[in-house]
Amino acid sequence: MLDDNAASVAIAAGGNNLYQLWSNGSTWKYVGPPMTGWQQIGDNINTVAIAAGGDSLYELHNNGHIWRYDGTWKQLDNNPATKQIIAADDNLFQLWSSGNIFKYVGPPMTGWKQLDNNPATKQIIAAGDDLYQIRDNGYILKYTR
Repeated sequence: MLDDNAASVAIAAGGNNLYQLWSNGSTWKYVGPPMTGWQQIGDNINTVAIAAGGDSLYELHNNGHIWRYDGTWKQLDNNPATKQIIAADDNLFQLWSSGNIFKYVGPPMTGWKQLDNNPATKQIIAAGDDLYQIRDNGYILKYTR
């Protein structure tokens, strides 16, 4: 067992890193040993979701702001329509409430490439360079480059 904190609401893993999000918005990185080896790296009550890919942790805040942690924090976007983020390897994707799907290609704030815009998209998931979406009618689609 690595931890037993009842405040944990989400975990994310990327590269060789494990992260957890607490209900109070603080984010932690596992640095070992079990139970006591957690280092706090963020503390924002607005954090509602985390995702990890490569050596980076991403936070989604309730106002749509997306932040990346790779030793320091950098804001990547600030769109209140963002409802989900997902990361895989070095890829980061976001889903808007309108069904728009974007991939982060840099630079911060403006470096987003639109991949799709179907309002029926309700969730996305990524694995490596592959992106999948599920629509309201149950259809599962794979985005191919």
